[in-house]
Amino acid sequence: MDPAVAATAATTLITAMTTDAWGHTKQGFVRLLGIGRADRGARAGAELEQARATVLAAYERGDESALARRTMTGRPASGRHW
Repeated sequence: MDPAVAATAATTLITAMTTDAWGHTKQGFVRLLGIGRADRGARAGAELEQARATVLAAYERGDESALARRTMTGRPASGRHW
């Protein structure tokens, strides 16, 4: 995937995690990631919820570096990745 497209997608996803649009956005990503494999979609949904919890906690703490790591790398400092 083009790095610019991936960065834009990550930024959009993380922004959605902090808004009321999250439920609809998550549902779309779960469908997309689960095409052809329902188990993969369910796993992605669970990981998206964990990622959202991390993003919201960082947002509440005002931890911009954690938000930047999540946006730029698609994963938190722990190194987990979808």
